[in-house]
Order: sequence, then structure tokens, then C-alpha cells
Amino acid sequence: MKNRLILFVLLAGMLSASAMAQPCKFYKEGKDNNTGEPFKESRNVLVKNYAFQLRKDGAAKLSCFMDIVIIGSLTYSITPKDTLYLKLENYEMIKLVPEKEYAPKKIANMNGMVSKYMPYYRITKEIMEKLAASPIAQVRISFDKPIEGTPKKPESEAIMKVAGCLLAE
Repeated sequence: MKNRLILFVLLAGMLSASAMAQPCKFYKEGKDNNTGEPFKESRNVLVKNYAFQLRKDGAAKLSCFMDIVIIGSLTYSITPKDTLYLKLENYEMIKLVPEKEYAPKKIANMNGMVSKYMPYYRITKEIMEKLAASPIAQVRISFDKPIEGTPKKPESEAIMKVAGCLLAE
């Protein structure tokens, strides 16, 4: 009887641990139309008007995108001189620079005109490891005039989890 009780407790412990482990969820998964490489992509609202996307193409190509929406019809572009700063809670600073120039896409909505930017940043495995190790505490992008914000804790932690998932894939 005692052996059955011990066996039952061990079995229940193993089942509850596997039930609590949550699988990685991605915004998009599939095959790239141009290369045929499999990809996984996340999307999290980092701060108001900023969406942050992490992406893994194939086995090793890592990248991120910032989806930035600013009210007004803007004419200036994000260029390789403009830096995206991600300050982590562990006080590390990640600096990302786009490889080319990104002009705004102008979109009319019910509030008037907005300008949308979507700069692409190539990131290294080391940067992805930093994102997986500590939540983002502050975001700042310097173009025309600096724009900064503090992400909400759940979104910042979701980015951290996704970075870890992409590294493990």
C-alpha cells in the first residue's frame, strides 16, 4: 500500500509538471515565400505606438522589427544613423541600428494622417540571449527627435519568454 502511494505521488508530480509547462506560442509560423525557409515570429506591443517583433528564419538568422506609428504626416526617414536603444532591467543596454533607410508609409485613419515606420534590425545570438535573460525596462529611438517609453511588465516579460523560445528552437 505504501509503495502504491509513493508511486501515485511521483506520477501525479510528473503529470502536473508537464501540464504546467507552457509551449511557446508565436504570432506567425510558416515558410518564407521567397526562400522556403521555415520562420517563427512574435509580436508584442512594447509601448504605445511601438510593436516589437522578434523573428527567426531557418536555423540561425535572427532579426527584429519595430513597428512605429506616429500621428501626423511625417517626411523624415529612419536611417542607419538612427539608433534603437533597449535598456534592460539588469541595466544592460542593447543598441540596434537599421541597415538601410526606411521612409514612412502614410496612412489615413479616422483621426487624420499617421506615419508608419517598420525598420528591420539584424540581431546576433548574443543579443537574443540578453533579451531572454532580462525584461526590457526602457525603449528609446533617436530620429528627428528622440521618442522613448517604458513598456508594461507583462509585454516585456512576454518578449523575454519569446526570445528564450526562439533560442531553444
